[in-house]
Amino acid sequence: MTPNVTGEVIEVPVETDSAVKEGDVLYKIDPTQYQAALDGLKAQLELAETRLEQSEALAARQAGSVYEVQAYQAQVDGLSAQIVGAAYNLRETVVRAPADGLVTYVGLRPGARVSNLPLFRAMAFVDTTEPLLGAQIPQNFSRYIEPGQEAEVTFEARPGRVYAAEVVYLLPATAQGQIQVTGTAAQPFNTTPGPFFVRLKLTDPEVEASLIPGSVGSVAIYTSKVEVAHVIRRVMIRLDAITNYIDPT
Repeated sequence: MTPNVTGEVIEVPVETDSAVKEGDVLYKIDPTQYQAALDGLKAQLELAETRLEQSEALAARQAGSVYEVQAYQAQVDGLSAQIVGAAYNLRETVVRAPADGLVTYVGLRPGARVSNLPLFRAMAFVDTTEPLLGAQIPQNFSRYIEPGQEAEVTFEARPGRVYAAEVVYLLPATAQGQIQVTGTAAQPFNTTPGPFFVRLKLTDPEVEASLIPGSVGSVAIYTSKVEVAHVIRRVMIRLDAITNYIDPT
């Protein structure tokens, strides 16, 4: 996770591999400079509002100019906008979990300094709200894949077990279909037919939720083509599941 503000860490209430709920505090950054910036802007706004009221009163008695009223009004509006930004920065000194998940590695300690640079990461957070189960298939098989098709999955971390699943969709694009914007004409390059990705869901949601992120295994998708061979594929995936007992790599 990359913080939105820069500063010194003063508190880290979470531990490695701890489960957190959305909104739980992950760590806190010293708010002193951000609180001071907000207080200073509020003081300026209070003075600007006073000057605006005075200039409006003088203009009403034709003892002041409309220009001064407009200038103070612009100052009030500008300071109000800056206060919104300063209040946001102050809130961001308390970094909270964006969703239910796991903090997989906590190397952050009080006294460390965090930055909002793009390449800086203060903490590793895994979102567990919606597990994603996917399979890679050769491109020539993609023409047979349809949502709702039956599938079976076995995982190397769970040898001997085969789980019922269902096809959700075939991902409509891959990185090979992208062209980088460079300001020049497209450069020719050699490509190889990489796999397409299929989104699956297990029939038992409790099993899917209990899987460790990064689990790998084998999948069989039973399409409408060559249905007579499905029984062979069912036997093969069960052999894969048993083989995981002796060859887990």
